[in-house]
Amino acid sequence: MAAAIGLIGAIGFSQDIPDVLRPDLTVAYTDTDGNGQRGDRRPPGAEKYYPEVDAAIRQVTGRAREQTVVLTADYSFLSYYPYYGFPGPDVALRQPPGRVRQRAAAIESWADLKTSDQLVKASTRCPGSRRRCFLMRRGAKDTYTLRLAQDVYPNQPNVRRYAVEFDANLFTGPHFTVKTIGPFVLAIRNP
Repeated sequence: MAAAIGLIGAIGFSQDIPDVLRPDLTVAYTDTDGNGQRGDRRPPGAEKYYPEVDAAIRQVTGRAREQTVVLTADYSFLSYYPYYGFPGPDVALRQPPGRVRQRAAAIESWADLKTSDQLVKASTRCPGSRRRCFLMRRGAKDTYTLRLAQDVYPNQPNVRRYAVEFDANLFTGPHFTVKTIGPFVLAIRNP
């Protein structure tokens, strides 16, 4: 009787394995490498533009990666190209914790600005390093979007993602060099 119950339990457990592993298998087959190649051999994702984005940043800034801060929500870019990232991929792990809300509020307030002069001044005053590059996505009606994260602990999941839209006019004028690379908009502060 014990062997029969054990056998039934083992069969039930083994039948559940595909359901338990489904999220991990999905990531394994749909995630991309640094060249945008997917495990399931479907057309490359936006990551295929990362080498071009990296080359543009280095060309315009003339600086090494470890001397450049990139404001982006495309954190996988930072895993292939080790720039300093801002604001950071995980709300819970950002340090110092007290500045997370302050930095997010500052970035959100930039969306209300009217000129690139105002944006340069505001981004320079923001806590942390000065923002040198903005890596965003193209939005609707001449906007650029950046997805931020908010800690909503004790909810599960404990991070809420939301988009901030910037008027494209904020990045015009002599302060910025703007390049569109695939789905990305790269706005680099000129030296």
